[in-house]
Amino acid sequence: MSAPLDQLAADVAAFTGSELPRVLDGEAALLPDASVGDEPPYLVGFIGGKDVGKTSLANAIAGLELSRPIGHGEGTNRVIAWCHRAAEPTVRPLLETDAANAHTLSVHEHDPLLRQVLVDLPDIDSKYADHVELTKRMLRHMLFPLWVQSVEKYADQAPQKLLAAVAEGNDPANFVFVLNKADQLVDREGLEAAGELAADYAQRLQRLLDLPEPPDVFLVSAQRPDSYDLPRLREMLGTQKSVADVKRSRSLADQRRATSVLAWVDEQDLPAIAAKAERVREHADDLLAEEVVGPVTERALPMWLDDAATRARIAEPAVARRVRRWPLVNLIDAGATPLIALIRRNLSTHGGHVPDLDADGRPLADKLRASFAVLHEAHTEIGPLYRSQKLWEHNAADLAVADLRRRLSATTETVRNDLRNQKPGGSLLWPFRWLLTLGALLWFPILQPITEVLLRSTDPLSLTQWKEIALLAVSVISSEHLLQSAGFLAIYFVILWGTLRLTHTAAVMRRLSKTDTGLAPAIIHWARDLLSPLDRRSEQARSLLDRAGQLR
Repeated sequence: MSAPLDQLAADVAAFTGSELPRVLDGEAALLPDASVGDEPPYLVGFIGGKDVGKTSLANAIAGLELSRPIGHGEGTNRVIAWCHRAAEPTVRPLLETDAANAHTLSVHEHDPLLRQVLVDLPDIDSKYADHVELTKRMLRHMLFPLWVQSVEKYADQAPQKLLAAVAEGNDPANFVFVLNKADQLVDREGLEAAGELAADYAQRLQRLLDLPEPPDVFLVSAQRPDSYDLPRLREMLGTQKSVADVKRSRSLADQRRATSVLAWVDEQDLPAIAAKAERVREHADDLLAEEVVGPVTERALPMWLDDAATRARIAEPAVARRVRRWPLVNLIDAGATPLIALIRRNLSTHGGHVPDLDADGRPLADKLRASFAVLHEAHTEIGPLYRSQKLWEHNAADLAVADLRRRLSATTETVRNDLRNQKPGGSLLWPFRWLLTLGALLWFPILQPITEVLLRSTDPLSLTQWKEIALLAVSVISSEHLLQSAGFLAIYFVILWGTLRLTHTAAVMRRLSKTDTGLAPAIIHWARDLLSPLDRRSEQARSLLDRAGQLR
C-alpha cells in the first residue's frame, strides 16, 4: 500500500469519524526487505475452519510431518510455520512480532521448498477470539493464501465472510481454493458427486468474490495423497515462483488494496459531505451577517464613532501633534489641553472607549448566542466542530463579544499610534503656517491700515501725506490701537485653532473608516474567525476529494 493512499484513508477516517477499512489492518502481503538466494521468500498460508484437515493437508503437501493433526479440543491454536533454514532469519522475526509466544517454527533443508514458507494458521471459526485474531494478524503477510474447506463444511458462512474481507487486500488470482476430505464423499456418493460439489463451491466463490468466471478448485484428500487433485496441488506449490511471478502477484495485491481503499473512500460520500459543509457555512455566514455583523457595522459602530468623546480620544494624539506645529496656535492648544481633557471625560459615559455593543437594542452577546443556537439546532456538525467554543451558551458568547471589543480597541490604538508616529509631511506648507499666524499678527494691526492708506492715494505722495502715513504708523503700534486689535486677533487665532482641530480630526476619522485598516473590517474578520471551524471542514472535504481523485 502506498503511503499517500494510507494517509488518505487515515485522514478520511478522522474527518468522517468512520473506522479505517479492514484492508489497512495489516501491511503488505509479502515479507519486506527479505531475500533467499537473491530472491524473496513468500508465505503460503493454510486457512480454514476446525476439522477441515489443514494440518494433515500441509503434511501431505510437504511430504513430511509438519505437525500432528489435532482432531479434538480447541483445534489449531497457534501459528505453525515450516521454512527452509536459509529463510529462518527472515521468518523468525516476523513470527516473534506478530505471533509472539503463539507460534512454532520448524526448519528444514528441503531445497524444492527453499522460498516457500508453509504456514498452518489457527481455525478461523474458533470460539476462542484470540485464535481468530492471531489468524487475522498473520493473514496480512500471506501473498498466496490457500483456503481449505472440507466437503461437509464448504458452505459455512464464517469462512466466506473472512475470505471476502481478505480479498479486499489481495487479488483472488493469488488464492488457491481447496476442498479436503474428498474421499469421504467419493466413498459415500461417488466421484461424480464430488465433482458436482466442487463445481458448486467454485460458483459460490465466483459470486462471493465477484469474479468473471469460477476459480479452479482442488478436490483433495490428505488421507489419499496420490489421489484426486492433490498431486497437481503438490506440484504447483512445490514449484518455486520466479521473482517476476512474485512481483506480479504483489502488484495485483497492491492494486486490489488500492481499489478497496478507494471504494471505501467512495462509500464515505465525500462529495455530499463537502456540499453539506458548504451549505452549513453559507447558512452560518448569512445568519451572522444579518443578525450580528450588519446591525453592529451599520448602527452600533457609527453611533460610537459619532460620539464626540470617541472622536476626541482617537484623534487627540495626532491632532495635537499637527496643531502644535503652527506658531502661536500651539500656545492656545497647550493652554487648552486641561480643558480638552476635562471635556472629553465628561462627554459620554464610556469616555471614548469601546462600549458594550448592542445590535438592534439587544446585547450583542445575546444576538450571537441566539444565532449559534439556531445553527446548532439545524446542523448536527456544529456541535462537534464547536466543542471547545460552544457559542450557543452564555459564557462562550460573552467571551466572543469581549474578544471583539478587544479587537476594536486594538484597531483604534493602532490607528492612533500610526498617526501619532507618522512622519510630518507637507514641508512646503511651512510658509502658509507662518503667513497665517505671524503674518496675521503683523498684518491686521499694522500692515493692513498702512497699506489701505497707500492704496487710496492715486497721485504721488506729498510731504504732508508722508507725514500722515508716519503718524498712522506710530498710532497703529500704540498701546491703545494694539489693545483694540487684540480682541480681534484672539478671535482669529481661536477660530484658526478650532478649524485646524476639526479638519485634522476629520482626517483621522476618515483613516479609521478605511476598508483595509478600519473598524468595520475588524468586525468582519472577527466573524470570519468565529466561522473558521466551518471553513476548515469545507476545505478539508474539498482537499480529500482532490487527493482521492489524484490517486484514483
